[in-house]
Order: sequence, then C-alpha cells, then structure tokens
Amino acid sequence: MRLWFGIVLLLLFSCRDYSIYGQENLLDEFTTFTQQQLQEYDQTVRQMNKEFALYLKQAWQPFNTHRLEPLQKDPDIPTSKPSVSTSAIAKAPTNVETILGEEVQSIRIKPTSPTMTVKEINYFGTQVSIPYLPNYRIQVKGTSENDVSNAWSRAADVDFNPLLKTLQSHKRQLNLNDWGFLLLVQKAVESIYNEQQSPASIFLTAYCMNQLSQSVRIGRMNDKLVLLAEIQETMYDIPQINCDGKTYTILGENAIGGSIRIATYTKSFPNATHRLSMALPQLPLLSENIQTQYLPNRWQDTLIQVAINKNLIDFYATLPQTEFTVYGNAGLSPQIRTLTNKLKAYLQGKDDYEAATLLLDFVQNAFEYQSDRQQFGHEKVFFPDEMLYYPYNDCEDRAILYCHLIRVLLGLNVALVNYPNHIAAAVCFPSQVKAETQYRRGNETYTLCDPTYLGASIGECMPQFIGKSPKLILLSK
Repeated sequence: MRLWFGIVLLLLFSCRDYSIYGQENLLDEFTTFTQQQLQEYDQTVRQMNKEFALYLKQAWQPFNTHRLEPLQKDPDIPTSKPSVSTSAIAKAPTNVETILGEEVQSIRIKPTSPTMTVKEINYFGTQVSIPYLPNYRIQVKGTSENDVSNAWSRAADVDFNPLLKTLQSHKRQLNLNDWGFLLLVQKAVESIYNEQQSPASIFLTAYCMNQLSQSVRIGRMNDKLVLLAEIQETMYDIPQINCDGKTYTILGENAIGGSIRIATYTKSFPNATHRLSMALPQLPLLSENIQTQYLPNRWQDTLIQVAINKNLIDFYATLPQTEFTVYGNAGLSPQIRTLTNKLKAYLQGKDDYEAATLLLDFVQNAFEYQSDRQQFGHEKVFFPDEMLYYPYNDCEDRAILYCHLIRVLLGLNVALVNYPNHIAAAVCFPSQVKAETQYRRGNETYTLCDPTYLGASIGECMPQFIGKSPKLILLSK
C-alpha cells in the first residue's frame, strides 16, 4: 500500500503546470486521502484480529513433540598422527586481562503523547527504549482457549503501532536477524509486564510478532502457555511439533524430555506468513564489552592474544542448535577480523597451498580440544568468536573457523566435510594440487583439510574415514 501511495504522489508532482495554490490543494487532498486509507487499513487489521479472536475460542488440537538428534556427537579425544606429539606444546599463562570496554551504546526515543512513557531495555549491553502506554498491558486470566481469545480481542482495540514501529526501527539500527528481533520483542514485552514467561508475556509476544507478519503462535503445555515459532532452517535438540504441514519449534523449553503433548490452533493468523530465519550474514551491532585473553597454546612460538565482545557471546548463547551453514556463513565480528589481520602477517610471500597449510597448523595447534559433552553436557556448535572465548572446542568448531579464515585471508571457496560423527573442512584451490583425499563437486575439486587430525597435512584423512563418501556442505562464496 505504501508503494501505491508513492506512485500517486509521484504522479501528482509530475504535473508541472499548476499554481502554488493548486499545489497546496493537491497536498491537502493527498494528505486527507492517505489518512483515510490508513484508517481503513487499521480498521481492516482490527477486524481481522477480531475474527481471529473468535477462531481462537475453538478447541485447540493436541500434538506430540519430537526432537531431531544433535548434528554431531564427538569423540572424547582428538585424533593425532602417530608420529606427532602435542605434549610439548607450551601452555599460555593462566592470567586473563579483562577490559570492560566502551560506554554502553543507547538507542532512545521520546514520548509522543502526554499519556505515553518510555521503558528502557538492556539488549545484550545496548540500552534501547520503547514507548509504553498502560493499555499495552493486556491481561490474560488463564491458559484456556477462551482466555487467549478474550485477550486477543482486547488487544485488537489497542493501537500498538507506536510500539511496533519503534521495534522495527531498533531492528534496523541494531542490524538484527529474525532471531535477534524475536529476542528484542520478548524483552520489550517482558518490560511491559515486568515479568518473564508469564501467560501475558507469551501472549503479547505472539500478538506483536503476528502483527509484523512473523509466523509464531501460542501453544499450551501442562496448563501453561508457550511460544511456537516456524523457522526456515532445521533445528536440533529442541522440542518441535508438526502442525498443518509446518514445523513449529517450542521456544524456551529446551529442558523438555521425551515426547509430550502441546495443544495449539491449526490455522495461523492470516498475515503471519514469514518464517523466522536463524541466518546471520551480518552480526548484530551491539555495544562492546571487550575481554582480552590468550589462545590456549603457543603457535609459531608465540602467545596469540585475542579480543572478545562478551555481549556478542551472550547473544550467541541464546541460539538453539541449527544447520552448519548458519555458522559457516555467519558474518565476522571486528574481533575476528583483528585476528585475521594478525595471521595475515604470517602468510606474506606464501602461495595459496602454503598459506592454507600454515592456517591448518594454526587451528590444529593453537586451541585445546574437548568434546561438547565434556565441556557443556550437550552438543554445541561455535561461531568463530566462541572459539576465542571458551577454553575448549571440537571438530565442527575448528572446521568452521578454518573455513572462515581461508575465505577471508585467501578468498578461496570452502566446504564442510560431514563424516559420521566427525566434521572436517575442504578447500577449492585455484590450481591442481596433489593430495590423498579430494572431492569433486561440479567443476570444482575440494581438497580435504582436517583441523582436528593433529599433525595431518592438507589432503590427509583420518584412517577410519579413508574411502568413505561424506556429505560436502558448500559454504557461501
């Protein structure tokens, strides 16, 4: 509709032969026209919400939850070539220098009416403000169909546009992906009610997301409300349901064991058609809370000092486990780019093969290995910054970091190599190289590079995977 308004405005101003008086009349008429159209649109949306509220009174249907197994179950110890010993590698000092970083960034708004106030939200170290009106606090008396229906009907009579527009503005300013925006809406709603995970906060989060076309809905589990989200990527180790040919992930309920029943409605809100994406091609613009420390092991007889934005680490910690491409194609932080600049100095005068060999040696030896089950008690895939923050990492974490380094420093195409319970990397060199293990995809040849096979050179494969045909996960170019 906004595009149509713009076309009308363009046509009005493309006429050159009219007086100033005529221009004023045209502008007045156009303003009146657009206001009428917006009012009609608001009435249409209000009516849509009223009708949907009536639909919510119908009995919700029960669905059994299921979980997809984690992507990776790593061995407790890494594999080393028999001739290579890592026991003599010097350890970094245990002291860690911590810098609390810059002044917290803020994104603030001003009240636009006498009854409006402003609430402050701490979004991973960044202070943002949202408009607040008392009628935003839609009460939800219980968790029954009637309770949710009545709340939806009351919400339809409230003008949430100031709040919704502010949230969308913050999304643009903070460079948030769909997951980050959902977290922002949740934090905004929790500030409105001054409580977390209450029936009212679950309800209003779903209501606001639906008004913004996001495909989420409300479910009921054990007499409490839960938030369900339709997500584009495959999600792992988190409860889900299949409903009306769609998969919905139950958010905030990672501790659910086994299969339980979730009740929900089978028809989505009409405008809620956008499936959320976990993809992070660009990282959120968060205030910096910088910590500096050393990588666990010496490399090239040097202690490598790295910086980490703890606010970004906290953001990553909220993401459920998803497809490897999300991690492998993620944007890079200023801290990771600083590390790549340090490594670039070691690559001077080397060709692609020699540089890739040196980077492979770096990822193999600068870090300390431990399986996710040992470190966290569950499987977890790292974004590159998490490699610098946590004391240990495992095969998929190393492969992902190596792919990022090759792509940034050498500009070569890369892929993840998915063996049973093991992940390695592969590089597409611009000229033919001799190597034991290579894979052909289309017109490209990818050469195996395994950052977890300690001491292995480019093309060398762990004995148990020789001759196997793994899945090649091509990453973005």
